[in-house]
Amino acid sequence: MSYQPKYIQIYRRLKANIATGTTQTLPSEKELTEVYSVSRVTIRKALALLREEHLIESGSGMRTRILARPATSEAGTGARTLAGGKQIAFVLSGFADSYGAQLIRTFQAQVAARGFIPIIRLSNESQHDEAVIVKSLIAEGVSGLVIMPVEGESENKGLLAADFIETPVVIIDRRIGDYPLPFVGTDNFKISRTITRMLLDMGHRNILFLVHRGARNTAIQDEFGGFRLPIEKLIAGSRQRLG
Repeated sequence: MSYQPKYIQIYRRLKANIATGTTQTLPSEKELTEVYSVSRVTIRKALALLREEHLIESGSGMRTRILARPATSEAGTGARTLAGGKQIAFVLSGFADSYGAQLIRTFQAQVAARGFIPIIRLSNESQHDEAVIVKSLIAEGVSGLVIMPVEGESENKGLLAADFIETPVVIIDRRIGDYPLPFVGTDNFKISRTITRMLLDMGHRNILFLVHRGARNTAIQDEFGGFRLPIEKLIAGSRQRLG
């Protein structure tokens, strides 16, 4: 098994204990630090993962209460033993027959052809669910992740907080800001620039770049950059001729 951060190991053990145990509360943070010989920061990171999955609830001055018990097969090592950890997950924000369905079919075929078990998870356009799903899959020990991020007004801070150090990840369709993860997708800048140049060459000058209210993601930023560049060059050339 590849190295996992201490808080992930503790998270997996606590999740397994919750699944098989009968108590309604977890030990205190102080007791957990003594049991696992780690700092409170490490314990809190492990508890945060359980809290995001709505398995526990805690507050100031109260013990951590267990809200739900995961299925035993999901509680720690079950997923890894199914195929010796040879699983690759595809996390999608959503899909339509015209686009996402083909992605899923291709993903399943390519993953299975290489001897891995494909896993499909839908975040249903929820950044919170996306972060929880990704962190859970990493904690379960999947061999790799393919993520099509949720389109939102801002980057998913919960997703950026995931620990990708030990898990190979590829982002598709939409970049996550300047985060240094492998990306596969359309060159939106180039396409937008080419289309804008064609319109300008045809003599059009009143060209509108229209997006829906609140839309703010890297794909739109790239498209707008490709739209703006040829227009700025045209304006600069006109000024030079007039000057």
